[in-house]
Amino acid sequence: MNFLNEYFKYDIGIELSGLTNQLNVFYVNKLREVYNRNIIVLTSSLYEANKIYNSLSKINDNALLFPMDDFLVSEAVAVSPDLMSKRIETLNELVKSNISKIVITNFMGYLRFLPSKKLW
Repeated sequence: MNFLNEYFKYDIGIELSGLTNQLNVFYVNKLREVYNRNIIVLTSSLYEANKIYNSLSKINDNALLFPMDDFLVSEAVAVSPDLMSKRIETLNELVKSNISKIVITNFMGYLRFLPSKKLW
């Protein structure tokens, strides 16, 4: 994908929008390769996070999903065991791995309070 280098600037901390799902996946994958560090991809919904994760996991084994239900009410009433299990798997993989990862999450996952890594 050398042609992407001609069109994109790979900087940390940038906000990127308006790309197709496939182009977004290639961009994020290249960003992780260039900087060799963890990258977080923030989406507006759990549906969007799942779409990007499914596409990215096909070309990169270092993609992780940190899913959180989109509604605060559902978190207070009932916690999905599947989503909780996936979040725990993602956190464990981040802690134990020395390889840079791409974490895809939705806005509610980004806002989720997590304990300090020192407590693990």
